[in-house]
Amino acid sequence: MFANTATAGAGAHSHHDDADSSHARRQMILGQSIGRGAFGTVYEAWLNGRKLAVKIVDKKKLQDSRVTLQRVYDEIRVHESLNHAHVVRFLGFREDNIVVTIHMEFCGGGDMAIELDLRQRLSDAECRFVMDQLMSAVVYLHSRGVAHRDLKLANILLDSRKNVKLADFGFAATITDSARTTICGTPNFIAPEVGLSVGLLVG
Repeated sequence: MFANTATAGAGAHSHHDDADSSHARRQMILGQSIGRGAFGTVYEAWLNGRKLAVKIVDKKKLQDSRVTLQRVYDEIRVHESLNHAHVVRFLGFREDNIVVTIHMEFCGGGDMAIELDLRQRLSDAECRFVMDQLMSAVVYLHSRGVAHRDLKLANILLDSRKNVKLADFGFAATITDSARTTICGTPNFIAPEVGLSVGLLVG
């Protein structure tokens, strides 16, 4: 069940943890996998007693797919610049010759895809609650000159109190004065008119 009132405004300031130190490496404990993408897997983890989510990106898989490491750096650059109550907090990152590890706030309530699978539907009040928080996050991103470009249920995480936390900035881009023409995101969630224009859908 979702709360009756939405939390608004910015959250705690983002900060980098001490993940680059050898001490932090010794203290990192990985738990179970809680998400998987084309190039990375997200795990629950504990660092110096603190629970967090850790996204581990395999550099070899990036090379095999011809996706550049710069795309991962761009994701980090965008995410670490954000500070809002309904955006997953960026906590830091580290890198070695094999992987890039991104540390983020842990959201214990799953995601909206899981929520709807379990419950099938939300009440009108719950829909308003979710959309209010989601739009608060999106308006904030746009005010910072950032387009998420992959909004979908699986990227709308929920904390333990069922507050919305927008996640996954792998496709995010900085908005400039020039129009963007790149087709990106998850095909099943691309707007119909865009899918038709590039042949993903048949009219």
